[in-house]
Amino acid sequence: MKTPDRQKPRDRLSIKTRAAIALIAVMPVAGLAQTSPSPEAAPNRLNSPAGLDYEQADAAVRELVKLTDVTQLRNVFTDQFIGRVEGAMSLLGGTLGPETMNIVTEQTRAVVSERIADGDALYSVLAPIYEKHFNLIELNQLVNFYESPLGQKLVRISPELLTESLDLGQQWGMSLVPEIVSRVRARMNGASAASLAAEPAPANDDYPAPAPAE
Repeated sequence: MKTPDRQKPRDRLSIKTRAAIALIAVMPVAGLAQTSPSPEAAPNRLNSPAGLDYEQADAAVRELVKLTDVTQLRNVFTDQFIGRVEGAMSLLGGTLGPETMNIVTEQTRAVVSERIADGDALYSVLAPIYEKHFNLIELNQLVNFYESPLGQKLVRISPELLTESLDLGQQWGMSLVPEIVSRVRARMNGASAASLAAEPAPANDDYPAPAPAE
C-alpha cells in the first residue's frame, strides 16, 4: 500500500504574492537604489541665473535632507511601496491576507530604514529633484526656512496635513458621485435616443398594412 507523501511545509508567500512583489521590482518605486549623481551628470549650474556651482548646490541639498523628517520620508517611501504591492496584487486578481500584509509592511520598513541609515540614500533620491527645480539662492532660502521654527513646524505637521487633505478630498469626491452618475446616465440616455432617431425607418413591405375590418 502506497503511503501518502509527507506534507510539505506551506509556503508563506503564495505564487501571486511573489509575482506581485516581482512586478513592483520593475516599477520606479522610491529610487533608493540610485547612486549619488556625479558632477558630470548634474546640470550646468554655472550658466544658471544664480551662478551656482556643484559643490555649493550639493552642500545645500545635503543640509535640506538633514533638516527634513527622515521618519516622514521613510513612511512615504514605505506607503508608496506597499501601495504598489496592493496594486500589483489587484492586477493579478488577488489580495493580500492580513498576516502577509503585516510581514510585507514590516520588512519594507526595515529595508527602507536600513537604506536611509546608509547615509546617501535620501540624498541620491532628492538631489536631482532639488537641483532641477531650484537654483542656489532658492536652495539657501529653503535651508534658512527649514532651520526656522516655522519650517520645523511644517516638517512636524506635514504628515497630518497630507492625511487630512487626502481624507477631505476623498469625502468631497464621494459627495460628487451622485451628480456625476446622474450626468453620465443623462448623457448615455441622450446618446441612445439620438442613435435610435438616426436609424432608418423600416420599409413598408416589411410591415404590411392590416386587413380592412369586415
